[in-house]
Amino acid sequence: MDKVLKTDHRGGEESKYGSKLFATVSDSMVDVLQQGRDPPILALSKEAVPVILQGFRTAKSYMEILRKDTDASGHHHDYKNVCIQDGEDSADASGYHVCGGLSRYNMFREGFVFSNNSMYDISDPPSISSTSSSTKKIPTSTFRMDMCALYDTMSKIASNVLSEIASSLGLCRDFFETEYGPIKEHSQWHLKRYHPYGPPKETQASRKLPSGHQRTVDGRVVLLPVHTDPSLISLVVISRSKDDDRCAVHFDGAMGLEYHDDTDPDTPWHNVLASGSGAVILFVGSVLHRISGGVFPATRHRVAMAETALDNIVLDERVVATFFFRPAPHSILRLLPSPTVRERHLRNTTLNSKNYRGNVKHDRDISFSDWKRKVSKKYEKGRRPASDHSKK
Repeated sequence: MDKVLKTDHRGGEESKYGSKLFATVSDSMVDVLQQGRDPPILALSKEAVPVILQGFRTAKSYMEILRKDTDASGHHHDYKNVCIQDGEDSADASGYHVCGGLSRYNMFREGFVFSNNSMYDISDPPSISSTSSSTKKIPTSTFRMDMCALYDTMSKIASNVLSEIASSLGLCRDFFETEYGPIKEHSQWHLKRYHPYGPPKETQASRKLPSGHQRTVDGRVVLLPVHTDPSLISLVVISRSKDDDRCAVHFDGAMGLEYHDDTDPDTPWHNVLASGSGAVILFVGSVLHRISGGVFPATRHRVAMAETALDNIVLDERVVATFFFRPAPHSILRLLPSPTVRERHLRNTTLNSKNYRGNVKHDRDISFSDWKRKVSKKYEKGRRPASDHSKK
């Protein structure tokens, strides 16, 4: 991991901004995950940062090509096999989608989806000549090569995080890979760009918000509704226009990304205060929450910004890579065989309180494929999450 995570930074150092920046996957980082509040942030090494920067550059270049001629149904003359079509299963789809594709969670987002270790390539479209200005913007490295490098880098970090979580629960370090793997082959990840005014060809020029958008109670625009991730853990990297090889971690916010703190009833929503191509934001997903009996609480989060700040996303493009590391479909979701989990489960059962933080109801064990099917239907049907985003 030395070539993936930064090693010359003191792990667990508390920044003056109140967020923990970790140089290594450690016990103290796992402690932060168990608190279920501000997500820990891992600093990438100087060797890993260029991989992330290149991945973002490549993805943005090909988004420019694809979105120009892709219609609202996901059809593109030159890239029929790359574009995600209407009606595809969001839990296992792979390809490019326009704003509004797959679910309401993509009202403001376009981008690429990779599921179950699938990896596709995108060549220059026949309609673009080698001398055109559009082609000059395309990186010389291939789309497939850069996406593979990006996913491999994040997978190494995820494997290390899951090993540390297993160890903290008294399980063998390879427990998650043995019981739920191969995780890399069954995970899903996205690389998406936000358009605050909806599909660029329709409303970007007029700076009008699309109909049906949501707002918080204080009037801010919700670009991504509140949710927990359908994963064991999720890694999030937010590209910033000021990123470079020398400085890729910025403590000036995460361009609207907020997490929910259940212990703060007055002001439960807080900004994630660091971002950049060198900062990996770590969230606990709802799968780990379920099988750990709430020992590792899933982090509710959203993206919300004041309407007056939306132009900042246009100027400083909000491009995000999100990695959902999840079990193999046949895996059975049941409480982990950990003394810590058993103790928590017994305590929850004794208290029998619906308001007990981290309490998880287990009517029966369920396969991940069945669980995933239920979750994806909610996403696709556009149902409002159980915890309404508008609450404070």
